[in-house]
Amino acid sequence: MMFCRAFAVFLLFSAAAVSAEKYETANFVVTAASAETARAVGEAAEVCRSRLAEHWLGRRMPKWSRPCRVSVNVGSMGAGGSTTFQFVNGEVLNWRMNLQGSLERILDSVLPHEVNHTVFASYFRRPLPRWADEGAATLFEHSSEQQKQLHLLQSVIGKPRESYSLSELLAMKEYPEDSRRMLILYAQGYALADFLVQQGGRASYLKFLGDAETDGWEAAISDNFDHAGVASLEKNWLAWIRAGMPRLNHGEPSLVEMVALQPVATGTVRQARNSGVMSAGAGTVIRSQTPEIPAAVGKRTGDGGRSAVVPKGAADVPSEDSRIRGGLPGYRDFRLQAPAPRRRVTDSAAESSVPLRGEFEPTMHRGAIDEVSGERGRGGIEPSPQWAGFPGQKRLF
Repeated sequence: MMFCRAFAVFLLFSAAAVSAEKYETANFVVTAASAETARAVGEAAEVCRSRLAEHWLGRRMPKWSRPCRVSVNVGSMGAGGSTTFQFVNGEVLNWRMNLQGSLERILDSVLPHEVNHTVFASYFRRPLPRWADEGAATLFEHSSEQQKQLHLLQSVIGKPRESYSLSELLAMKEYPEDSRRMLILYAQGYALADFLVQQGGRASYLKFLGDAETDGWEAAISDNFDHAGVASLEKNWLAWIRAGMPRLNHGEPSLVEMVALQPVATGTVRQARNSGVMSAGAGTVIRSQTPEIPAAVGKRTGDGGRSAVVPKGAADVPSEDSRIRGGLPGYRDFRLQAPAPRRRVTDSAAESSVPLRGEFEPTMHRGAIDEVSGERGRGGIEPSPQWAGFPGQKRLF
């Protein structure tokens, strides 16, 4: 009897192994149920890695010594992912990535989010504050995923018993065990990362995180941004959120007006989209970024991919953030509320080798191109966050 059970288990795992397909690129080995899916994810992963590195660092990263092994599970479950790696003597080793959800959400949200973790790990070579790593990665998710973060943010902001103070957020080195507190960390981290990147640019954001490690948060804030310290930043950041998180880089073009990516994986992705594999399930599931707690210092564990089911149609209900965005008197004329050093903060490509920021757009601006219809707006502010990502990300996926 025991032999029969063991043999049955062996057959089960053997069947799973036979049905799995692999696709290898220079930096990724992708395993999925179909060759088409494995190829789509593998090629998209390389594009994300290359363009995210250029986006943050101004250059492409060298090939990893060992590829990242990616496991893909396409289905109607909630979209989510996890990325693990280890810092060993200044190197980053043992990359592992797990992706799940509809293929569409994997390609346009989960994969860019997880790959951004690998870019930051390769650059900093050390664990980052949780809010900073997760917040920056969320900037590259689809606007529908970001909207869920904003909806939660609007429900807790200004409530001390539910939201984190900025001092608490900055001091957090591990993830909360409570799932709701975890989601609040993600939502506030996303809003803080967006605020800082819009204000100072990508180079300042990276330098800020580096300075904080050696000089502390107070000095890092005043040295890299137009805020006097933690208290000043918190007051201005909360005022910005309450004003509907208006776009701060008003003079720059929208993302869809940027130069498109080279169509490395476009054909494969479109083929998968047309085959019907990318259609979402009947019920909407929020992807809750729930990372596992690292087992040891020096090992960074990414999202655990737990999810919360939402009733059908819930995704179609405008969030509170959608209703107030653009409707407040201070929306168009947001100004810093707290005392801060009066100086110009720029994102100098000459000094940092990081290209000028022109892609993160929490909102549409007058004359921008609608991300769904592709038509130029007639003016006003769209009541939803604009796609955030690197140039051409929307066109690729």
